[in-house]
Parts: sequence; structure tokens; C-alpha cells
Amino acid sequence: MAPPVWRYPAPGCFLPAIENSWLDIEVGKYVIDTALRDLDRILQRGLPYSISINVNPSSLLDSGFIDYLHQALARHDRDLAGRLTLEILESTSPPEELDTIVSNIQACLRLGLQLSLDDFGTGQSSLSYLRTFPTQKIKIDRSFVIGMLDNPEDEAIVAAIIGLSKSFKRRVVAEGVENGAIEARLKRLGCDLGQGFYYSPALPFEQAMTWAHDYSRRRQ
Repeated sequence: MAPPVWRYPAPGCFLPAIENSWLDIEVGKYVIDTALRDLDRILQRGLPYSISINVNPSSLLDSGFIDYLHQALARHDRDLAGRLTLEILESTSPPEELDTIVSNIQACLRLGLQLSLDDFGTGQSSLSYLRTFPTQKIKIDRSFVIGMLDNPEDEAIVAAIIGLSKSFKRRVVAEGVENGAIEARLKRLGCDLGQGFYYSPALPFEQAMTWAHDYSRRRQ
């Protein structure tokens, strides 16, 4: 009889249970440390790739978060900061704490990090956040992208977000690209980047490097 295979639970299974707790902040630090180690490996191989990670509101409200980032970045090549994008969850940023969040976002920019506004369009203050958060990228929530071929309203929302983002000089990333037809429509609308299972599911580091190498060769 074969031994049981241990499978790690998906983030959605445990993150809600630790939300807004000290453990939430510690998990965020672990993710950042892992991303920086992987970026070291990418840099050593002379590859041009970057890494994006989610940052929860608890981290952005933590008084020690910026000091932690500064110390973490100091342990690595100075060029790594520009390859790490912190994705801010627009739908879960507490409005009453915006001043603190914006101050920490500005501190992240001074450290050389890239910033992206994630889940755009799902919160109650999307337009306010677009104006307030000084991020370089906007990520369109997948709930709009996956339905845009069949729902004209979803497509109109996607087109509007792309137009707004261009007006604010932000790059646009579409989540939920599940097939070539969605990709083609997004390209026609002027979207800069796509993310989704049409390209690849989530992969361990070495498999991701192999996939990226093969994808680059196909695009040449």
C-alpha cells in the first residue's frame, strides 16, 4: 500500500482564519522572504523575471512592516527591489486607515519596490483608491475578465478600467485569462499583461523556470 501523499492546503482554506492577526503578518513576512530568495536564484541565472506577491492590510498597518522590508532587502542584491511587486488588495483595504496605508505605500516606493492595486473594481472605493494609492500597476479582478465574452457589461467594465488606468499612466494586468479568445479581446482593448490558466497553473519554482524558458522560445 502506497504511503499517503501530503498536500498543502490552498491559501483560501486557512487565510480567512488568521486574517487581521499577528499570524497574518508573520505569513506575509514568510512570503516576502521566499520571494526574495527566489529572485536571488533568478538573478544568478541571468533571467529577466520578476515576482508579484499579495500584501495584506494587516502588514500595511503594522508599525514594523517598513523596517522589516528594509532589513529583508538589505540581505539581498540591491537590484532585487525593482523586481518585486507588492499587490495591495483593493477590496480589503479599510477606508478608515487609508492615511497609514498610503504612508507605508510611499515608503515601499522609496525602497524601490513595485506596487500594484489588486482586485480592482470589486471594492466600494475603487476610483478613490486609484487616485490615492501611488501604484504602478492595476490588476483587473478575474470576475469581470472571465465573463467578458458573454456579458457586454463585463466587457464594458474591463474597457473602462483599462481606459482609466491608461489615463493615470498605470500598467494594466488582467486576471482570469482562461483561453485565447479572452486574451485576444484584452489585447484589442489595450491591456498590457494577462494572468491565468490559459498560460499556466501555479507551479513550483523549477517547473516555473522551465515553463518560462519554453514560453520565451515559442514567442521568438
